[in-house]
Parts: sequence; structure tokens; C-alpha cells
Amino acid sequence: MKNLFFLLLFLPGICLSQVNVENMDSSSVGLQDSILGTSFILKDHSVIFQKVYDSDLNKDELISELKSFLPLVKNFQLAVSPSQNPEQFTGRISDFMVNYKKFGGSDGLSASILSLPLSANVAVQVKDKRYRVTITEIIFKGHGTTPPDAIVNRPFDDFISSNHRTKVRTGRNLRIAKLIDKDLATSFDIIADNQVSTKF
Repeated sequence: MKNLFFLLLFLPGICLSQVNVENMDSSSVGLQDSILGTSFILKDHSVIFQKVYDSDLNKDELISELKSFLPLVKNFQLAVSPSQNPEQFTGRISDFMVNYKKFGGSDGLSASILSLPLSANVAVQVKDKRYRVTITEIIFKGHGTTPPDAIVNRPFDDFISSNHRTKVRTGRNLRIAKLIDKDLATSFDIIADNQVSTKF
């Protein structure tokens, strides 16, 4: 009986301490959420583009194909390093203008971030019959008005998220994000009839 009494006395404290530990862990890792209708993911308080493409090619064939294809992607510079993993390509997009009209965007969007060139880091990982494209640190760069030559950096994270990058914005911002997503997705698509995979 005495043991039961002590158990009932300390049980709420034990449960409360476990809840606090779980809450600390989740806040330090950040939230993860897919941005509806896109390949963007809000993860650890930043937004990344991540898409997996399926292929009929085996790993070696796909690596060979990507070596030929990636230098042709608009405004993408492939990094060359002798120590680079042969199953992963890295590089950087610079001055990438989103072709929003190609995907149904109107002239009214020219006053948005779509009028600015995009820069970002890119990593492409290869497996048998699929490859994954991850684009991080997406920033739109433009010129300010005071002084006229000042560079203005507009992180995509801040454009599409709010509340300290924990919540995805909706409305016009989401429509613009979908146009950016479509241009990035098609730019890194080496196979016209690919089926997008959900696993890598």
C-alpha cells in the first residue's frame, strides 16, 4: 500500500518531466512540413526544395547522364572537386530568373520576388533508377533604391514562412512559391516522362 501511495505521489512529476524533455527536443529540431502542392519543405526553420525523380537507368548510367545534363541547366554551375562522392553532384544556381509566365503566372507578378534573380546551393544524389535534387539557401537578390547600388537579399524562407519560420504562408505567397517550384522542378528533370517518387 505504501508503494502504491509513493507511485501515485511521484507519477505526475515523472510524466511532466517527460513532456518537458519532448518539448525541448522538438523545439530544438524545428518543425517539418511539406508546402502544399510543391516540393518545398519547411524543416528546421528553413525552406528547402527537395524532389526525387524516377528513371529507367541504373546508377552508373544515371551518373553518366547527369554529368552531361547538369552543365546545361540554366544558370547552374557544377562544382568540380577530386574528393567529391561520385554518387553526388553539388553546385550553385546564380542569377536564375523564374520563368513564371511559362507556368501560367501573370504580368502582375512582376512586382514580386519573381522580378529578382534567384541564387541557391544544389545537391544531386544518385541511386539506382532515381536521383534526388535538394536546393537550399534560396535567396532572391536585387538592387535597392537607397543607395541605388545597394544589394537587397530576400531569403525565400522569410517570403514563404512566418512566426520565426515555423508556419507556411498562404494566399499570393503560396501561388508564387508554386511557380518557383515548377520552374526548378522542370529545370532539373532529365527525363520528360518521369514519375516523381516519394522515397529515396
